[in-house]
Amino acid sequence: VALTLARLAPERVAGLVLAGAKATRDTPERRAGREETLAQLAQGALLPELTVPITAEELARATRLLRDRPDQTDVVRALAAPLLVCVGTEDDILRVDEATELAAAAPRGRLEVFAGAGHLLSLDQPERFTDVLVDFLARCT
Repeated sequence: VALTLARLAPERVAGLVLAGAKATRDTPERRAGREETLAQLAQGALLPELTVPITAEELARATRLLRDRPDQTDVVRALAAPLLVCVGTEDDILRVDEATELAAAAPRGRLEVFAGAGHLLSLDQPERFTDVLVDFLARCT
């Protein structure tokens, strides 16, 4: 969503944070995983690690949107605003090397690696994540 906003209205973006997020399309393997998730959801099964109130259809819609998103690497390369890419060393969705490449692709990109954190940085290391965001936002104003 953030990259789509940056593509459609770059003048409205003072800074952009991608936390555990990619700019590329899903790989065929990742798409297959999403298809498996959609099949489970169609049977009424919610993934056991979900702790927020969400229906199977809401989760399926979000999964389809992620599965079908376009590659937006060109948006990153053209981004005039500062970009902060955050990644955990234990993230099983976004690898540190991918996040490094993403940050390097932006003219004003910066990488922040969270040692020991997984995909959900704000849950795994909330204090550090907040500190990094506050520092970044202060630099964008």
